[in-house]
Amino acid sequence: MTIQEFLERGRKAEYPTFVNVLKALLAGRFDYRPHERSPSAAEIAWTLARETKACCDVIDSGRVNWTEQPPPARIRKLLSLLSSSTMRHSATASMPDR
Repeated sequence: MTIQEFLERGRKAEYPTFVNVLKALLAGRFDYRPHERSPSAAEIAWTLARETKACCDVIDSGRVNWTEQPPPARIRKLLSLLSSSTMRHSATASMPDR
């Protein structure tokens, strides 16, 4: 098994649980912060969603245009970006020439 296959297998196994935890946590406490200086649950999830998208952009074009953006007010938009970026990343990263 290659490192790429190992990582993809782990991502496929962990992703559904990760999304379920996000849905449960964010539905009731989008603003939850474990400490006053910590980012909120929404900010952490939004960063993960945007980082996944950025990985796809790097694979496709070799660059990323990262700008700070606040998380969306609705959990559905955040989960939608995470889902689409994750599917795109899986498809792109599994291509033989990547």
